[in-house]
Order: sequence, then C-alpha cells, then structure tokens
Amino acid sequence: VIGALKASNAGLDIVPAALLGMITGVGGGIARDVLANRVPVVLEGGWYATPALLGATWAAFAQGQGWSTAAVLLPGIAACFVWRALALHRDWSPRPARGIG
Repeated sequence: VIGALKASNAGLDIVPAALLGMITGVGGGIARDVLANRVPVVLEGGWYATPALLGATWAAFAQGQGWSTAAVLLPGIAACFVWRALALHRDWSPRPARGIG
C-alpha cells in the first residue's frame, strides 16, 4: 500500500502504481525472509502477491480520487491482511498454472 502511494505521488497512473505497490510488498517479504535465513514465503505457493495487488490497487485508486490518508491506507491494508490471513487459516491456494501445449 505504501509503495502504491509513493508511486501515485510520483505521478504514475493507477495500473503502474498498483503494480509497483505489489512489487514492493512482495520484494519486502522476500528481503525479510532472506535476512531471516528462510525460504521466501512467496516461493512456497499460496496467496501472497494477489492480496498485495488488491491492497495496492485500492491505494492507487483512492489516492487518485484525492481521499484522505486514512481512507486510503486503512482499507488497503485491511483488505490485504484479511485475504492473506484467511488464506493461511483456511489453507487456500491458487490453482496451479496449466502447461502450454
């Protein structure tokens, strides 16, 4: 969410700001895991990048509408956190990708 806000403040439109927000969230998680000497969670499967994209998309959209900081941050963070927490609690995982051909 913070990455999307920074990108929006730099003048990017919603889509690139949301993608950069997702990338900073996933990249931060990878850095955390590498520094903790663990396998990055994003490589273990499960819902990780998609909830980050949801929160970042909300933040980029709401920032573009000129809403207050609380109206931008709180729903974006909550949406990302709730989706990820439910996925972990209920053992949700995305369907595997099909091979080409």
